[in-house]
Amino acid sequence: MGMIGLLLLLSAAPDAVVGVESSTVAGRLAELLRVELGPGRVAPLPEAELWALLVPVPEGWRLTVRRADGPPVLVRLLTLEEGEGPALRIATLLITEAARGAGRAPGPPPPVPPPPETSPVLAVPLSPRPFTPTSTSAPRPLGLRVALGPGLGLWRSPVSPRIRLWVQGGLEHELGFFALGAELGTGPELTGGGIAAQLVETHWRAELGAVVWARPGLRGLLLAGIGYARYEGDARALVFADPGTVTPVGPIEQLEVTAAVELRWALGGNFDLFGRLGARLGVAEGRITLPAGFPEGEGLRIERLEPTLVLGLGWRII
Repeated sequence: MGMIGLLLLLSAAPDAVVGVESSTVAGRLAELLRVELGPGRVAPLPEAELWALLVPVPEGWRLTVRRADGPPVLVRLLTLEEGEGPALRIATLLITEAARGAGRAPGPPPPVPPPPETSPVLAVPLSPRPFTPTSTSAPRPLGLRVALGPGLGLWRSPVSPRIRLWVQGGLEHELGFFALGAELGTGPELTGGGIAAQLVETHWRAELGAVVWARPGLRGLLLAGIGYARYEGDARALVFADPGTVTPVGPIEQLEVTAAVELRWALGGNFDLFGRLGARLGVAEGRITLPAGFPEGEGLRIERLEPTLVLGLGWRII
C-alpha cells in the first residue's frame, strides 16, 4: 500500500510550466502544447520552468528541452519523412512527457540498501569507468563554417563573363549566419568608350543570411551584404590602327551592396553543396580613362549592376 500511495502522489504532482523558444515553428508548437498541457502550463520564457526549442536541421528537426537557464534534459532528432504534422505531434508528446511532474519540489533520495556480504576471497576491486558521451549530448547552436567555389559575374556592356574564385567563412546557426568573404577574378578584355582594358578585380564583403525554407537535407536562405571592390590592370586606346600603347590603369575603388538566394544540400560529415544566384550593385559609378595625350572619350564604365552565380562546397568545422 505504501508503494501504491507514493505512485499516486507522484502522478498527482503538477506539470512544469513550459516556454517555447523562438524558431520558425514556435507558434504551432506552443498551440499544441496549450491543448496538451492546458493554457496555464504554457507561458513566456521568463515565467517558464522548462524551455523547449524546435529548429530545422539538415536531417529534419532538432528538439531540445532544458530547465530555465540550465542544461538540456532532452535532445531528440525528428525526421520529416511523414510530414511536419506528425513530427510536431511527436515533439509535443516528448515535451509533455518531460513536463509531467517536473514542477514538483525534489524529495529526499531513496534509501540505499547496504551492499551484500561477500567473501573476502571473491571480492574484486572495481575501478571507475570513464565517461563516454552519448548521442543525446547538447546540440551546438553556433558553429564555424567555411565555403569555397568558382563564381561567375556577367558584365552587360558588352556582355562579358568574369570568372572569380569565391571564398567565405563565418559564424553559422540553424536559423542563419554572419560571414566575411572575398573574390578574386578576371575575364576577357573589356571594351567601351574607345578603350580596351584587361582588368583584375578583388571584392571584399560582409554578409547576413536567414533560413527561409528547410526540408530534410535541404535549406534555402536569403542573403544581403555590403562590400568593397577594387579594379586595376592595363588599358589601351582603340582609335589607333596599331594595337596602341598599353598603359597601367587603376586602382579604381567602389562600394557595393549584394543580395542573393542560396540553396544548400547536406552531404553528411558536416559538408554541403551550395548554389547561390544574386547580384551586386555599385554605390557610385566608376570609369577607366587613359592618361593625358590619348584621344579623349567617355572611358570604360565599371558595370554598376551585375548578376552573379556561385557553386561550391561548404564545411562546418565546429
